[in-house]
Amino acid sequence: LRGNQKSLVNKGALAVGLLTGGIAYFNYRVKLTKDFLIGHGHHRMDRRATNKTPYKSMWLTWYRMPAEEYEVYHKFMPYFVIGQLDYDKEILIPCKRTIHGQTVRGYDVVNPLYCYDTGVLDFESAALDQANIVDTDRAAIIVNRGWIPEQYKDKSTRPWEKTSRQLVRIPGTFMQAKNIHDYKKANNPNTDEWYNLAPEDLARYWELSNFNELKQFYFQHVALNGEAGLSQYKFPVAPQSDDVIRDYYNWWMHEKWNQLAYYTMGPVSALSLAVFLL
Repeated sequence: LRGNQKSLVNKGALAVGLLTGGIAYFNYRVKLTKDFLIGHGHHRMDRRATNKTPYKSMWLTWYRMPAEEYEVYHKFMPYFVIGQLDYDKEILIPCKRTIHGQTVRGYDVVNPLYCYDTGVLDFESAALDQANIVDTDRAAIIVNRGWIPEQYKDKSTRPWEKTSRQLVRIPGTFMQAKNIHDYKKANNPNTDEWYNLAPEDLARYWELSNFNELKQFYFQHVALNGEAGLSQYKFPVAPQSDDVIRDYYNWWMHEKWNQLAYYTMGPVSALSLAVFLL
């Protein structure tokens, strides 16, 4: 090649080399980031679960907890809570799961769990009269018990779920909910249509007495290592630690595709730059 033809080839090779090189480097950095975040999540969740059932002094700690404090001390930490599940109060949130390579429609099942240490601090009363903080009864937290397929939507298909005074032990972790105004599609309790797990909405709907406490957080049932949890029942199915970590970050692409892009675009970039230099 000579003259203008060689110049055009050189410019094209340089442009392709820089473009594919940039794409390869970007995907390489993204894969490293994902690997680190997933590894960090598993490093935490693989620890021994500790009791984090809310009690009076805990409400003071979790009330309007800064995001930085949650990130450092509580995100992906394995806990278990003990209390009474109210199966009569149930919310189903549409959620799809991939089972054996096929996408299956279903729902996440959400219920309130009443803690055995009844009574919480009423911060609304405290704001008016700090010397007289009022106790309220039936302290509760929002619990995402796991996933059920669409055919189990009707409660009659789950006869093993009956409200009682029996205490249950649920392993999992506390998850930070988004701001109630960040959800794209609002819940509609009038028509019993629920699209997102907003603890503030659920606390109002169920008329929980401790509305202001833990309304930014909910407890996610997780199949932790060595923890039976609610697995004696066929459904709901508790997610694995890896599923919880990936759902939290909500990546639109699996890291294997970032790796594929890196291994594909890298050689193309090297070849294009070699043509430019030659």
